[in-house]
Amino acid sequence: TTTTMVGEMLRASRDGVWVGGNIGRPLLGEVERIRPTDLVVLELSSFQLQALAVSPSFSAVLNISPNHLDIHPTMEHYVNAKQNIYRHQGPADFAVFNYDNPTTRQMAREYDRELRGRRGGHPPVIYSRLADIADGAFVAGDTLFVKLSGYAPGLPDAAICRRSEVRLIGEHNLENVLGAAALAGLAGATPEAIRTVATNFAGVEHRLERVREVDGVQYYNDSIATAPDRTVAALRSLPGPVVLILGGYDKKLGFEGLAEEILIGDKVRQVILMGQTAGLIAEALSAARDGLAARGVPYANPGVERATGGLADVVAAASRLARPGDLVIMSPACASFDEFADFEERGHAFKRLVADLPEQAGP
Repeated sequence: TTTTMVGEMLRASRDGVWVGGNIGRPLLGEVERIRPTDLVVLELSSFQLQALAVSPSFSAVLNISPNHLDIHPTMEHYVNAKQNIYRHQGPADFAVFNYDNPTTRQMAREYDRELRGRRGGHPPVIYSRLADIADGAFVAGDTLFVKLSGYAPGLPDAAICRRSEVRLIGEHNLENVLGAAALAGLAGATPEAIRTVATNFAGVEHRLERVREVDGVQYYNDSIATAPDRTVAALRSLPGPVVLILGGYDKKLGFEGLAEEILIGDKVRQVILMGQTAGLIAEALSAARDGLAARGVPYANPGVERATGGLADVVAAASRLARPGDLVIMSPACASFDEFADFEERGHAFKRLVADLPEQAGP
């Protein structure tokens, strides 16, 4: 989402902008067409970053939480790979960090201390934050601002828009808009371009994507949610009651926090479990109930059903269990590799299955 928005903000400001990387569009095949004066906007995964000995001129780290621990041996190894996005920057380069994420905030402090000390005056840290701060990209009252002129002459200082004008759903997407505004502004986007994209961008496929309403039930495809924190963000972004589809390939991530969110968030009416991790999530929900009860914390008691077949059986179960007014959200908290090649294939399959659901005959 953030990468796409940065690209759109820059394309609305100038020619010669390329967008790709880990968002599904490799740019290696375009290298001979990319001019030295062009801008390239890349999303880089931890796997792409871990071997790099160079860093881009402009970088952003907006959210770090446990992920890919089936491949990275430790969380520290995962974070260390991410740090290569700014570790090799020079004195004229810039890095944006999300202040509201504890890990990225700590990374920013280390960036400022270590690189400034080693290179004698590295540019200051640039923050995005869902609160009022002096510089960077931030929210003051109900308005989003970008203020960058203190970092280099000619960079924008402007009100972007009101919170209510952002079409994307959820606080995490406000973080994405702020991060995109800061990064695009540093790279030359105009205030008008930043404002236009922030207020018109409606999202990227497979990210809290509304698919269809059937018999009063709304279906959402959030197949990008391949880790528990993404599913938590989805639950906090949409109203209830929710029929939540969870499960998939095991990336060795814990489900304890997600289980508590489901039980104390009072939105989830029904959970449908699928795939390799179905048993692990069921155990996490049971343990969370016991833990909350022992602490005297009130909690909801959603139904839990485990689908025995593939995604087609899951969607059939969701259709059977959902009531008018419910939201069926496929936000699996897991990768898709136990049934699909990637999250996009899973998302497309979900949308096809939902499109095929019949409407009940009227009276």
